[in-house]
Amino acid sequence: MSNRNADRRGPKKALLLTSLMLLASWSAGLAGVPFASAHETDDVAAWPLSGSNDTGWIQLDAIVGNDPILSNQATADWVLEFAPGAEISNVSLQVHVNGSNGLMINEPLLVANDIGINLFDWRGLGTLGASDSFDGANPYSDRLSPNSASGAGWTLPSDADITELAFEALAPVDPITSFAPVSIPLYNAVQHPNDGQLYLQGSTSILVLDANNDPAVIDLYDFDDLNSEIVSIAIGPSGNIHVAFADGMFKLISQSDGTISDGLPDAGFEIGLFEVLPSGIYVMTNDGTLLQLDASNTWSQIVSANSNSWPLSTEVNDLHEESGILYAATDNGVGRYDLNNNQPLSVWSSANVLHSDDVTKMESAGNQLLFASSDNGLARYNWNSGFWLATWSDANWLPSNEVEGIQSHQDTLHIMSGDQLLRYNLTTGVFGSSIPLNNLNLTDSGFNALFAWEANGERAPSSMMHVATDGGRIVLIDASMQSTLAREIVLATGPSDAALTDALEHNGILYVAGYFSETVDRFDIASSVWLAPINLGDVVTSLAVTGDTIIAGTLDDGLFLIENGSIRTNIPAGNNPDANTKYIVDIAADGDCTTTAGCQILFVQEYAAFRADVDSTAVGSPTLLTSSTNFIGQVATYAGVGYWSSNEGLLRYDIANDTFLAAWGSTGVNGVDNAPVAVVGDVLHMGLAGYGVARKDLATGEILTPITSQNSIMTSNTIYALEVNGNDLWIGTQQGGFIWDGSSMSQLSTSGSDWTRRPSQHFDFEYDGNWMYSGTNIGVCRYSPGNGAIDDCLNVYDGMPNWGTYVVGVNSTTVFGGTFSGVGLIDKSSFTVEDEWEATASTSDAIVEVIDDIAYIGLTGIGVARWDISNSQWLTTWTEDNVLDNGNEDVTSLIADIRPGYIWIGGQDGFQLLGTANGTEFYDIEKSNSLYSGNGNPFDLTMYGYTMYYHQGTSSDSIYGIDVANFTSITPLDAGQRVGENGGDIAGLNIVGDMLLASVVSGQWWQQDGSGGIAQYNLSTSTW
Repeated sequence: MSNRNADRRGPKKALLLTSLMLLASWSAGLAGVPFASAHETDDVAAWPLSGSNDTGWIQLDAIVGNDPILSNQATADWVLEFAPGAEISNVSLQVHVNGSNGLMINEPLLVANDIGINLFDWRGLGTLGASDSFDGANPYSDRLSPNSASGAGWTLPSDADITELAFEALAPVDPITSFAPVSIPLYNAVQHPNDGQLYLQGSTSILVLDANNDPAVIDLYDFDDLNSEIVSIAIGPSGNIHVAFADGMFKLISQSDGTISDGLPDAGFEIGLFEVLPSGIYVMTNDGTLLQLDASNTWSQIVSANSNSWPLSTEVNDLHEESGILYAATDNGVGRYDLNNNQPLSVWSSANVLHSDDVTKMESAGNQLLFASSDNGLARYNWNSGFWLATWSDANWLPSNEVEGIQSHQDTLHIMSGDQLLRYNLTTGVFGSSIPLNNLNLTDSGFNALFAWEANGERAPSSMMHVATDGGRIVLIDASMQSTLAREIVLATGPSDAALTDALEHNGILYVAGYFSETVDRFDIASSVWLAPINLGDVVTSLAVTGDTIIAGTLDDGLFLIENGSIRTNIPAGNNPDANTKYIVDIAADGDCTTTAGCQILFVQEYAAFRADVDSTAVGSPTLLTSSTNFIGQVATYAGVGYWSSNEGLLRYDIANDTFLAAWGSTGVNGVDNAPVAVVGDVLHMGLAGYGVARKDLATGEILTPITSQNSIMTSNTIYALEVNGNDLWIGTQQGGFIWDGSSMSQLSTSGSDWTRRPSQHFDFEYDGNWMYSGTNIGVCRYSPGNGAIDDCLNVYDGMPNWGTYVVGVNSTTVFGGTFSGVGLIDKSSFTVEDEWEATASTSDAIVEVIDDIAYIGLTGIGVARWDISNSQWLTTWTEDNVLDNGNEDVTSLIADIRPGYIWIGGQDGFQLLGTANGTEFYDIEKSNSLYSGNGNPFDLTMYGYTMYYHQGTSSDSIYGIDVANFTSITPLDAGQRVGENGGDIAGLNIVGDMLLASVVSGQWWQQDGSGGIAQYNLSTSTW
């Protein structure tokens, strides 16, 4: 059987038994039967008639026939003899292995040849007696879910005893992701001598790479707690990994099990370099002193930094041995030491033969010794002939005088310089085409380095690789002139720079505009990794997306279109008549730039808006749309309309028709006492004091151009009243009345020099089908609805209780004019004041509701006055002394109930439902009642179906309702939240058709002047 420590790469062995290892067991009743065996008598083999046979344990060594070339497995035969014709029964077979003392076999198969039966089959299950790998993938790699992983295991016989269990648990490392620039500089690399793992040296940690695992970083050694940086790592003579620290301390990583222990003797002083070379183990101090570990395990000085034949340095970079000469690269030239004669040679520097004093790396490539520098390229020395070859620099072959890495293999030399990887054929002496680092997903970061990874070991790549890094990524490059990118390993990713100006997400990728980096950085959200940035070469100021095209605006170079991760084209900035800057402030676009239909790009430069059209085949030039110093800078598109922010409001542009629409702006009005609403056709009109008439198309949702004194003949923007007459809108203002027919405006006429028929303020309109009545500053006036001609006015001299009439109401026979001193009742037919009710106390409001032939007038502070229209007489006023609850004399609202003969009274105490016949209370809903929501007074009662709606003015931004048929409350409607005015005030409430309209203004008008809007709620569908 095979030894446990046999080479794992050796051929597999199997045991082929042509006979049985038998242990025959007889029953207890036959225990006395003698042991059966043959004996010879006179050359004749004689057998007993019956018996048993116990072979005992037989060790079989499968050593015959092993041929790895022919894939033949080793075999062993075992022959047992039985009497001819014997019947065999009660046969048992036991197989025994013991891996702890080396008794084991790899994938055995036990076969009874004579009868063609497999007695025991362990093929495909590894070694019987020991297992040196998991079932399935080895090594096993998985992620914890959430705190465990169960995919690693062994298949063992059911009754096996495990005497020794050992396995190595590694800690694979995922890439570090940061939203600020991040890098993990790597300075050196060594390869495990047996399994081929690559150890990469950082500042205080060592990464372990497995070329055949995902993730490739399978372990991390962290030495942060030692408070000293790693200066170098190297493979010692015994195959262990030695780690040297700047303070002179050493650690050792075991090649057999990866454990960390104390390493080489402490140097006792700070060191700058450590190397294990064929001639010995060396350290150097930063001033250049060279020491070697001697036979007594002591660091002995070889060359002093003060030697005249040795460079006096402040930094040591590399040690290299070639043909009996030890070379020391420093920042003050290259020191040379003759290993055969044990003496230093003359120093090479820029003062004699060397191209630079700061040599950072040395490498042998064929018969050339290469010297990489930080400031003057790459020097080449033929050590065989002793001649210097031409130096490579940015004056000939290199893109930069800084050489970050050099590695050679066979005929290929790779040089990492600037933003390129160069390829040089050592056999032909010819450069191949260079490879831009961005083609390798690398950048010229300042942390670029190049290492070697040989194809030696199970954890090594299958062919020789050169390992390139920029501190964020590692890429494996085939070490040949083809230089194929074999694999990318991400270490850490972040944006190119911390100064970011804009960001957007598209198809799972976050695009970020870099200011100083002049790049568009890309972040893969699902993988949590930053992708290679897209370099624009100019400050990136803004980003936009349309279709699958990313559009980047810059400081001077206009727009860049990015598709499929690369730049498609550049559109220059527009010519700005109002500014010299080309700064792209903001971008928006509509359409798909990759199709024949194309896209339309809108962008803002300082004080100007431009448009550029792009399709799959053509790229248009910028067209100036408008310029103004009022531009603030933002632009957006929605549903084919472009929107620009400006000091004049929101400018709107119809992209398809190439025309500007009416601008949207704040009304600048807040805390209004009155906001009349009227609907003409599909257009909602709302009058706002100090602004004019705001308009909205209810069919399309389009905000229309407002009617103001700036764009019409109106002489005032203080709007008091709106009334509809067919297609005409009557508008009452602080300085006259006007009629708007949807396209033009005319003014209400006055009567010559008769000041009693020359009203200047119109507070309310009421149309009865024949005449338009207006409450004005001089009383109630009557107008011809066709042309707005004044007919007559009634004032104090005609019997009105006061001049200013603020509310007008009508029924079939009477016009009601409400003043602060009472109500005037006007006979329609004669247009004369029939009667008046003059309040005994001043009232600030007059609310009118007509039920049957009784007019109910709510007077704040008084109660409800009642006028019998048919009999032209006043009825008893409802007050707190007879009908109303305490507080309801401050009447805030009136409305007829759904049941004939009843009226709802709203006031400071809540609601009362009273019979109109004699004022009997039918139902009382006080503010403390569960049906009453909130604590404010009820205003603007309005009825839809069985539901009575109301609001509470400045006390709430919600609309409340009560089902007056079933006496249940509805869920409040949050109108303030709908228009973005949580905590706002409701200035008015009305129902037009099935639409409930509420005017909401800011509750903090002193801080948010002009904030508010109209909330619309569809009562038929119960939706906003």
